[in-house]
Amino acid sequence: MLINVKKLNGSVEPLDINKILRWGSWAASESPNISFESVLTLTSTAFYDGVSTSEITEAICKACEDLAKSSADEEEYILTEQYNNLARNLYIPSVLKKANYFQSKYLTEDDILPGALFHISEGNDVPLNRYKLKSLVGLGIQLGTYDPMLLDGSISDELFEYADEIIDYTRMNLHPYGGLRQTEEKYLRRIDGALLEDNQQLFILMALAATHSDIKTYPNGSDIEFQKEALSNYYHILSTGEMNSPTPFLLSLRTDFKQYDSCCLYSIGDENNSIKAGMSVAMEATVAGAGVGVNMGRIRSKGTKFRKMGKHQGVLGYLGQLSKTVKASNQESRRWWSNCQFPIMDS
Repeated sequence: MLINVKKLNGSVEPLDINKILRWGSWAASESPNISFESVLTLTSTAFYDGVSTSEITEAICKACEDLAKSSADEEEYILTEQYNNLARNLYIPSVLKKANYFQSKYLTEDDILPGALFHISEGNDVPLNRYKLKSLVGLGIQLGTYDPMLLDGSISDELFEYADEIIDYTRMNLHPYGGLRQTEEKYLRRIDGALLEDNQQLFILMALAATHSDIKTYPNGSDIEFQKEALSNYYHILSTGEMNSPTPFLLSLRTDFKQYDSCCLYSIGDENNSIKAGMSVAMEATVAGAGVGVNMGRIRSKGTKFRKMGKHQGVLGYLGQLSKTVKASNQESRRWWSNCQFPIMDS
């Protein structure tokens, strides 16, 4: 049966299994103890007429994940690492292509930087154009995603050009497959579901936003060498994983949604007003994109007598109310999240 594959640009072509094998051989070059062909055999059900290239990549990466888990369960940790490396190498071109394709629909030849973004070996793919970061920022502002302050004149053309020079796509290899995928799914900015940016553009734009703040804050902020050093340092710790950025930084730093609070920690007392205030804080924090950590240990136990005739219903009802409040107030920026503490061994 003839199987057609739908490409990112919407065009359709017959499935070329040899092309997939060349692609897999390249991706498995760092994994001498595993066979890409054996991984591919586990994905046969994913191939149907009209399947997209993204679906093929996802199916093969999922097979790698399953094999990595099985290897870990059997304490074959070298195989675990190699399956994870294979998934990472297959995944990186996919996410870069998706962001690059969206950018190419809006940006022009004048926005292109010299040199390819990446190139898969053996003629397996066409090099992708690299676009100037200043052009990308302008596009993001035009589409209502990036912060207009990035183009308020504080960041000079020289600093934007320096950012173009230091962005390093080999640093994608420093992150595990799971981390790269989570970054795409949760943190990369999208326009109507399509990726606006890739992983390294995320980090360099976060670094530019932080440098913009330094320019405004420090007495020597106007010095271009100070700016370049700050930008380089920020980009280094972000792109290499030396700093594990909290969710609000990854979501907000470069956008005009300036909410950098990660978690809100507080205690609820044993009075009606305190409990009501605690529920309100949970709602406000969740709406702002922050997680919630609540100490509910002060609320009296179930069955405790009060007001002479009444018996208290305990903490569990309030815990359920808090959970529903957080879930109902969830924003698209992060999954609803709360952590509650209370004693389970209670007199």
